[in-house]
Amino acid sequence: MRVTSKLLVGLLSLAIIAAAAVLYLRQEPASSRFYIDNDLPDDVWEIPIIAPYKLVTADCCREWNFQYNVNFSADSINYEQGFIVFHDSFKHHYGFYSTVKKKLYQSNSFSQFVNFSDSVGISRTLYCAEAVHKCWRETRQLPWAKEIFFQDYSPSISE
Repeated sequence: MRVTSKLLVGLLSLAIIAAAAVLYLRQEPASSRFYIDNDLPDDVWEIPIIAPYKLVTADCCREWNFQYNVNFSADSINYEQGFIVFHDSFKHHYGFYSTVKKKLYQSNSFSQFVNFSDSVGISRTLYCAEAVHKCWRETRQLPWAKEIFFQDYSPSISE
């Protein structure tokens, strides 16, 4: 009789634990996950840059639009040291968006672009937005991922 009751209690406990695990795994996250969740329609594509910044386009168009407090178009993009660096070949604009100061810097000449990038200490490397989107869609990798990782997760050094 004792063995039967212990076996019954063990099976009942196992069933309760399994039910709790299923309920836990089915719950929705408390907030959307920037690099995972995509609530856009199927005909709208996006390139996540760094939370909360994205480039967005409709698949019938090839103009990638940045939409966060300021609007600009970009066909080449990069993220480095707190700056979203871009080029819009249709309007012949080069630009930088400071994610720290929330300020947009634009120029119409390559020499101004070079001078500004040198003054803030960042490279002039730009990636084709179409190629970045294709890589993101197929592999979920971004060319500036290491930059974001070290910015967000490097331990602070205290003396």
